[in-house]
Amino acid sequence: MLLPPWSVNQTSFLDLCTRCGGCVAECPENVLVPGSGGFPSTNFKHNECTFCGDCVSACQSGALVNDNEAPWYQVPVIGDQCLAQHGVVCRSCGDACEPEAIIFNWGNPKNGARGVATPTVNNDLCNGCGACISICPNDALTMQPLTHSNTPKVG
Repeated sequence: MLLPPWSVNQTSFLDLCTRCGGCVAECPENVLVPGSGGFPSTNFKHNECTFCGDCVSACQSGALVNDNEAPWYQVPVIGDQCLAQHGVVCRSCGDACEPEAIIFNWGNPKNGARGVATPTVNNDLCNGCGACISICPNDALTMQPLTHSNTPKVG
């Protein structure tokens, strides 16, 4: 389960969240959805997070706190179904990435093919917004949590 932005950690979030649905109702991008057990979860399938903070404002229990830290500790992982990794020119994820955290390198590391650039994610630049996920025509990206030591930057 991907937690909402500004969830300090899963344990404290689950302890504090009352499952009222306020953050889900206030999310203008509709990336927060009801998840397992009624807890809000993040789904980037149809949109990205703009870090507006409406979810934090709606949270009365203190489960979401914008304390000037990064809203998330997560980055996208590019899966095997990536079109570029199979020799098909596609740069959708990179075009959607405002912080330019998705970088295209020449040569396919999986088959040694030349001529099609393949994407990698620079975790230091990624802000975890999820813009790359909804735009991918082959559902090749998933968001994965990071440890606090690999904190993505907000920018």
